[in-house]
This record gives sequence, structure tokens and C-alpha cells, in this order.
Amino acid sequence: MPAGRLCSREVQDRMKKIAIIAFLLLVSVAAGRAQESRQDISISGMGLVEPFIASSTDVQVHSNAAYGALASYRFMLTPSSALEANYGIALLAHQQKQDDKALPLLIQVIRARNASPDLRANAMLLNAQIQEAKNELLPAIDQYLKIALFYDSVPAAAAEGLWRGSQLLEKQAAALPQTSANPKDVTKPMQLRKALKAYKDLVAKYPSAPHVAEAKARISALEPALK
Repeated sequence: MPAGRLCSREVQDRMKKIAIIAFLLLVSVAAGRAQESRQDISISGMGLVEPFIASSTDVQVHSNAAYGALASYRFMLTPSSALEANYGIALLAHQQKQDDKALPLLIQVIRARNASPDLRANAMLLNAQIQEAKNELLPAIDQYLKIALFYDSVPAAAAEGLWRGSQLLEKQAAALPQTSANPKDVTKPMQLRKALKAYKDLVAKYPSAPHVAEAKARISALEPALK
């Protein structure tokens, strides 16, 4: 076979190899899930092609080729999924009686504007439960009642907050005086009226929620006493 034809074939083969290697070096693919996580996948290739020697004789010295490929995978949490992770860690910490570890994480979720209403409402509910367990009635009541105020679109958490907040208001009222000479002092009737309102909100806004029957019973008991 003529040397020129062999040389031409070698050139074509070499050009094909170079084109394939160049293509591999330029390929990059990124895929992501915006609400859950971001995943980046990259693929790259490299090749080493030794030059071949073509002469006017029939002897051709073919090149040796070396190829390599590199693939990498990266998984990163988006801000929203990081907040969900914080809530999960806080819940686990609470179950393990590590509330000092749980509270800062819950506060981060509650204050995060990019957190979903459902996530913020449940974080506030867990925060209030922790405060209640510590017998911190004032912050617990505040958190419970704010759930229904800010997140009425999350009925389960809102209804639970109204029920638990009402119960704590009654518990707090039991230790308060009936009257006070100082108009700024909190009295028993004041807290019972707040409890009554919360019970009524629970019954009116979430009639199919748990504790509605109990809330109706408390309304029937409080209304005559507060007249």
C-alpha cells in the first residue's frame, strides 16, 4: 500500500482522536433540585497521543495512545433544605432531652424568611413545647398563640397552639390574684379572658381539629364565671 495513503489514514485517525478528546474536555453537566438540594455532576477527559512517524517508505511507526476520564459528584444543601435539616436535628435533640442544643436551631428556622410557613409553624410549636417543659409559661404561651396569629394556613399547628396556649393561660391564672390595685398587674380574670378567646378561636377556625370538644367544654365553664 502506498505510503501516502497510509499517512492520510494516520492523519485522519489522529484528527478523530483529537476531536474526541477535545469534546470530552469541554463536556460539563450540572443538574439541580431547587427545593431539596443541588447536585453538580461534571465529566472531563484527557488523552495523550504520541506523534507518529510517517516516511516515504512502507514502514510506518504508529503512535501509542493513552486516555483518561475524570468524573466528580457534588451534593450541597440549598438554604431551604438546610433549614429543614436544622428542624430535624432540633427535633431529635429534643427527643434526646438536649433542649439547649435544639433551641438555637429552632430560632434560626423561625426567623428564616425563606422557610416555608409549615416549617416555621412547626418550629414555633416545638419551641413552645420546650419552653413549657422548662416551666417557662410566659414565652410558651406567647409562642403557642403566635402560631395561630401568623400561620393560620397551617391548621394542625395553629389549632394545637391555640389549645395548648389556652391551657397554659388557665394554669397561669390559677396562681394570680383576682384583683390588683395596680392596673398594670396581670390578674386571674385577665388571663382567663385570653384563654376563653383562644378556645373560641379554636372552635370557630378549626372545627374539625382535635380538642374542639374539650375547648367547647371549657368555654361553657368560663363564660358564666367571667360575667
